[in-house]
Amino acid sequence: MITNPLNIQIGGDHYKNMTIQPVEYIHQNNLSFLAGCIIKRICRFNKPGGKGNQDLQKIKHELDLLIDQYNKGYLGAGSLTQCLPLVIDPLTFFEANQLGDEQRTMITLITAYHHSYDITALYEARILIIDIISAFNRSNWIADAAAKVVQS
Repeated sequence: MITNPLNIQIGGDHYKNMTIQPVEYIHQNNLSFLAGCIIKRICRFNKPGGKGNQDLQKIKHELDLLIDQYNKGYLGAGSLTQCLPLVIDPLTFFEANQLGDEQRTMITLITAYHHSYDITALYEARILIIDIISAFNRSNWIADAAAKVVQS
């Protein structure tokens, strides 16, 4: 008997411990490669095993790539699924995995873009990721400063 691949994770457990894993949400909702990258990174950036600022910077780059592809007229394979209903709705995914407000908003915007191809959703997501990066870096700076005070 083959082990359920969702029960195996190489390099951490930040996805394996999720009730609905990002791969399930991405594939069942027919989202594109770049949308999938964004969703998996926004789910893990602030968890042990996540890559923090690197994940956030990659999300920003992937949003830039999506915007560039849209502006060039390349909607990708996801455009074929534009009219299909969502199999896993975002609210179910958020509640099952107890995601934060910024994570919820990012996933909602990316999912909305892939089911409407309204470029506004990508621009809103780009503004949001810049805000998340700023807040993340600010909180790390404060934590580093506090640690230095404790050490001295």
